[in-house]
Amino acid sequence: MKTALVVDTDLGFLFWLAGLLAAAGYQAYPAESVADAELLLNRIEEGIELLVVDPRLYRAADLAVNLRQIQPSIIILALEPESGASSAELPGVKARLVRPDPANESSTLVWRENLLKHLTGADDNPPILWQ
Repeated sequence: MKTALVVDTDLGFLFWLAGLLAAAGYQAYPAESVADAELLLNRIEEGIELLVVDPRLYRAADLAVNLRQIQPSIIILALEPESGASSAELPGVKARLVRPDPANESSTLVWRENLLKHLTGADDNPPILWQ
């Protein structure tokens, strides 16, 4: 099974995303901060193939750089707060995902569909920014 590390301060979103990643064949490890993520990494025996992180978090860029050094093929996805919003730079990002509106069911369905297409390789040319 592939492994994913998801780092975001919204606990509800973390577990929602962990469920989506499980559907795509990933074992997801949620963390509410980079410090929590680093503690998790010390306990995870297998490598991390996917990092989904809010680039605005303290030391998110350091985490991305460190994981890329350990696992050069890691996929890094950045969580953006809203469409068109400027966010912190994150080295090695494959795509930026605009956080879905949890109150809008169609928004979450489209987001889920795009994420799964991207992770399973069903979309040869995935969008850079999803919402």
